[in-house]
Amino acid sequence: MKTELAIVTFMAVSLAFAQEFTLEEIPEVTAEVAAAENDDLAIKVGATVEAKDASALLEEKFDEFRAEKRKTHAQWDWGTPDERGDIYIKAEWSVDLDATQPEFVKTRWFAFEKAYMRALADYITDTYGKFVGKTISSEFGDDSTDAGNIAEKPSATLREKIGMLAEAKIDKALAAEGVPESQYKGKDLVAKKELAHDALTKSMAKRAIHDASGCIPIKTFEAFNDKNYRIGVIIKGGPQCKSLAKCFKMKKRPMLVKSGKSWGEICPSEQDMLQEFGARLYFDETGTPSLISYGQFGTSYTGKNKAMFERFEKQAKHQAIMLADSKISEFISSMMDATDDSPEIGIDMQDAISVYSDDTTSEDSRVAIMDKYRKSFKVTTSMDMSGITTVYGPKMVTHPSGHKVAIVVRRWSFAQVDAIKEMGRLEKEVEKRGAVQPAAKPNQSTDGSGVRSGATYDF
Repeated sequence: MKTELAIVTFMAVSLAFAQEFTLEEIPEVTAEVAAAENDDLAIKVGATVEAKDASALLEEKFDEFRAEKRKTHAQWDWGTPDERGDIYIKAEWSVDLDATQPEFVKTRWFAFEKAYMRALADYITDTYGKFVGKTISSEFGDDSTDAGNIAEKPSATLREKIGMLAEAKIDKALAAEGVPESQYKGKDLVAKKELAHDALTKSMAKRAIHDASGCIPIKTFEAFNDKNYRIGVIIKGGPQCKSLAKCFKMKKRPMLVKSGKSWGEICPSEQDMLQEFGARLYFDETGTPSLISYGQFGTSYTGKNKAMFERFEKQAKHQAIMLADSKISEFISSMMDATDDSPEIGIDMQDAISVYSDDTTSEDSRVAIMDKYRKSFKVTTSMDMSGITTVYGPKMVTHPSGHKVAIVVRRWSFAQVDAIKEMGRLEKEVEKRGAVQPAAKPNQSTDGSGVRSGATYDF
């Protein structure tokens, strides 16, 4: 009887507790509450969709950069010179293959190249437009008609302005551009106008390239949406960059010195290096400007043959080194070589400027022409590679997608240039004293396991 009474009492208490808990934990759902909940849900869903869009994510990062710059320069914007004359350009490009494809890692670097070329194309186009405006203003007078359309259609506008000039002024403009008198003396006015247009276009294009020399990436990004990726880049150009590039080319230490850091202090983590593409300019531990260049390339081999895997891995590392060195070479060599009188460069840039002035030209066409220009540029560019050393890698790093990436960091510094010079001096002294006999190699066992050592060249 006592047991039954205890059970009844326990059930009554449990029921009362359940009723009290239910009343406290489950609020009344009104129409207003339901609407508010749906609004909150819509905001969360919208934010989630936006966050998954790779292009939107890159734009957020670009906006963050702009907001940071505006803390010290309220009117700052992309393509607008700051108080030092520096100009920043942003660009992005999609990785052609998704992360499931074997060639995915390789196309990441190609996407960076395309983004960088797009930024450089925008920089040169903008610079060329300014040169056209300045030339028209100085040569043809401020009262020229259609002056507001210069930046929009530079090449066509220049031709129109030349068409309004008298023959004597055209002769003067040709002479000012260094065109030999024999090329225009005695020719009719139509021929002179065409010659003036071509001469001015080529001259301004070369000046635009010269102004764009020393452009360098200052930040790169890798955004992703599921298995699809985009690479973003911010480049910087201006008088200071151009001056430093000239100093590097001449191997003369610049007057500019700042408080700097060693490579060990700025070295990114292994995973962070996956987002670094191309050359960077920084001030080293001596306060002197130096260059570091990130090269990365992937292997597309997915088989199980160990020998093949090692061969592809070795090739990826070699390619990463070549890419890193090429970016150092481009920054340093462009200062002196971009203004060379090479007909290939002049023709390519004239074609590029003509296409830029056509409103029907697509962005892809512009970048394709820039690609053509840069290929020609690389053929005519050479650089003394002394001063470059490896500070990281080459090492295989696993990308979040699961692919293996060969990463290397190469550094160009005045300290290394000095070390190479000193090495050359010591080598000459050794030659004077006579050749050094090579050290005898120890016997190596082939039984069991162990480590086979190479010769030590430390002395």
